Amino acid sequence: MKWVCGSPNNSSATTHKLIANFLASSIAGAVGLQLLIGGYPEAPAGRTLDLTLWTATRALDVLTGELWSRWKKQRLESGSWSRSEDEIEKLADAMVFSVAAGTVMFSWFYIPEKLPR
Repeated sequence: MKWVCGSPNNSSATTHKLIANFLASSIAGAVGLQLLIGGYPEAPAGRTLDLTLWTATRALDVLTGELWSRWKKQRLESGSWSRSEDEIEKLADAMVFSVAAGTVMFSWFYIPEKLPR
């Protein structure tokens, strides 16, 4: 439980927040899965692959966000937070979206035969 809650000195409010976030994410995932594959008589293999990729991406997003918040807290406490780190924090989402969109657009124009139908 120490890994989930951080340090043993964390308040119970932090623990409750983590549990609430976990439960909300689990419920949203379960509902999304039912909406995704619920109306099909046979198992749609492509749709479950989409869900798997979405889940992996979301997990990576949560992990990155958690690591960044810990990094920021440590740097702010030591007084060594730089302007470049502030800019990275502001532009990170836009940079990730641009790379993802650029990859899709490249595939759309130059190798459309490799895209799913």
